[in-house]
This record gives sequence, structure tokens and C-alpha cells, in this order.
Amino acid sequence: MRGNILIAVGACVLLSACETFSSADCVDADWRLIGAADGVLGSTSSEIERYQRICSSVGVTPDQELYECGRRQGLVTYCTPLGVYNGASRRRSSVSQCRSDRLWRIERTTIDYRSASSRLDNARSRLSDLDRRRGERLIAEGRKRLDNLARRQSGTDPLGEKELKKRRRRAESDIREGEAILNRATPYAIRAARDEVYAAEREYRRAEDVWSDVMFRNGLTREARRRDWPPSLASLGLTDEESVRACRVPSAEDVFDSLLPDAQSELSPADPEVGSADQESSAAD
Repeated sequence: MRGNILIAVGACVLLSACETFSSADCVDADWRLIGAADGVLGSTSSEIERYQRICSSVGVTPDQELYECGRRQGLVTYCTPLGVYNGASRRRSSVSQCRSDRLWRIERTTIDYRSASSRLDNARSRLSDLDRRRGERLIAEGRKRLDNLARRQSGTDPLGEKELKKRRRRAESDIREGEAILNRATPYAIRAARDEVYAAEREYRRAEDVWSDVMFRNGLTREARRRDWPPSLASLGLTDEESVRACRVPSAEDVFDSLLPDAQSELSPADPEVGSADQESSAAD
């Protein structure tokens, strides 16, 4: 049975913090391993409330102390440049748990960069919707297909009624879409959409420059960012007996503090990244 639980929890990591966890998993759940899986992904301690709601239907109460100890063991992997980068990419984590200005900056710049990229894509999409040439092309192609259908029906190889209706609906739909584009694509609307794209491009370039610099300074090369994430619990040693014993005696906080280097030791006073980011993060929290 325990082997099955380990397999289930290992899969749980790959499925983003046990999203598939159900009431059937509550009875034999290894709460330390589940906590470790969530910790690797940067989940906060409040995540256990979700398990409490799920397991209440079968009369099971999650072991909060074991879960929290395992979660803090997993946080040791999350509280690294690669862990925080992946967490920020998914927006499913909280770097404030790591007590590190450097890691906070990785999260902040990654979120800003991805947000700027999304806004640029949306702006370009809106401008594309106002492309008069595209509208004119849709209308022309739709009308041409209708003409071809008419000629074919009068020839020796006409289409069946069902197929004819389907092709005619597609052609008419393209014509209507083209006409709608031409109606929307007023000179004012096109100018406004282009201005929005130019502004989004400038914002994106600024965010990309800052993000690329932070990635470089923290060793997050393109190859590093492409690594499979999250790693399995077994590869992290979180299924070993030593990890199990660590949660039997000391408190979860003691375990985390003993494994995670003091945040200030990784920063030098001359480091330009050191500043008010911690205070800003605390204020944001």
C-alpha cells in the first residue's frame, strides 16, 4: 500500500500540487509527502485547508503537523532561482516564504515580463481584427467559393444537398466576417490599435531587458529554464528515511530553518539588487 501511495504522490507533483487529489486518497494519504509535493511548487501553508475540505466528506482529518513539515522540506527546493522562476511562470506560488530579496526579484521580473508579453499579444490581435486587407480577402474568397459551388451544381458532378449546405455556410460565414472587419476598421480605430501595439512593444522590450539581466545574473540560462520541472520527490531525497525521521522530532519550522540558508548571507551590502524589495513584498502581502 505504501508503494502505491508513493507513486500517487510522485505523480501528484507533476500535476501541479495535487490538483487531482480526491476524497478516495484521504484514508491512506502520506501527509508529509503531500506537503513536500506542495512545498516544491511553493504552495503556502493554507493549502492544507483544501485537503481538509476534501477529506471531511470521508471523516478524515489531515495531519497538519506532518503536512507542514513536509511542505517546508519541499520549500528548500522551491526556494532556489530555478524553483522560483518556475513558480512565477505558473503564478501558483509565493516567494515571500523564502525570505530572499534576490528570489523576490526573479519572481517579480518574470511575472512582469510574461504580463508584458501577454499584453503585446492581445494588442496585436486587436489590430489584426481591424486589418481591412484581411476583411477584403475573406469576402473575395467567400464569394469565389460560392461561384464555384454554383458552377459545380450545374455541371456533371454536383454535390449532395448536405455537403452543399455545409460548404455554402462556410463561404457565407467568411463573407460576413470580412464585412464585420470592414465595418470595425475605421481610420480612428486602426490608428488607436496601432498606438496600443507601439506602446505594448515598448513596455515589452523594457520588461524583457530587465528580466534577461536578472536571469543571467542568477544562472538561469535558456538551457536551465528548459529543465523538466518539478523534479520527482525521490530525486530530491524526500522519500528517504532520513526525511521521514526529520519530521518526527523537531518542529516543521526548525526543519525549514536548518535547511534554508539565512537570506541575508546570500546578499552582499554592495549588491545593487538589495534594496526595498523585501519591504515592498511585505507591503504587497
